[in-house]
Amino acid sequence: MLIPCMGSLGSRRAPRTSIADPLRNADSIVDIARRCSDAGAGGVVAGAGAHRYAINDLLGQDALLDAVHDGLDVIVRASTGLLPVIVVGAPLRHRGGWSTPR
Repeated sequence: MLIPCMGSLGSRRAPRTSIADPLRNADSIVDIARRCSDAGAGGVVAGAGAHRYAINDLLGQDALLDAVHDGLDVIVRASTGLLPVIVVGAPLRHRGGWSTPR
């Protein structure tokens, strides 16, 4: 049975995110995932939490896209062995540009 993280922690929990700071956001997502795992919860949804950007921040910003991918790598490595399924939205490189999940 999949127990949503928010209900199992007794209150609405969402990762604290910072605009255009993917590594800090990744750490926040991992922190919530660890707490959810400890509580026996099975799911964490971070939405756009990995990047949290304004569209103007992202346009032409290879450094930000690089940091988003680094942040996703942090989440993947740190979540090995944790119980929750973690769903994170992030822009992706595609054919020389970028694309956001729809």
